[in-house]
Amino acid sequence: MAWTFVVVFSNYVKPLKIADGSLMFRFRAIDLRTFGVAMFEAAGCIREDAITVIDHLVESSLFGHDSHGSLRMYEYIDQIQAGTFNPKGRPRIERERGV
Repeated sequence: MAWTFVVVFSNYVKPLKIADGSLMFRFRAIDLRTFGVAMFEAAGCIREDAITVIDHLVESSLFGHDSHGSLRMYEYIDQIQAGTFNPKGRPRIERERGV
């Protein structure tokens, strides 16, 4: 199933012009969170899990680690669609041992 997301943000921050002349759009954290939660819920995630995941991704971006942040949203959604990630999966401890 192909997903198409149309995003309209009325309050995006002025885009940055990057070296090759293209524009990089920046969005407020609250807008990314709102969009991200909706995206993960649409993919089948439980709302609380969607909030947890997107909060970590947006926070990583806010700290300047985009490669571990909001850029991963589409990758994770693709992996849910491919069946690699179970959107309703629950973590469990397989074994405990010292470090």
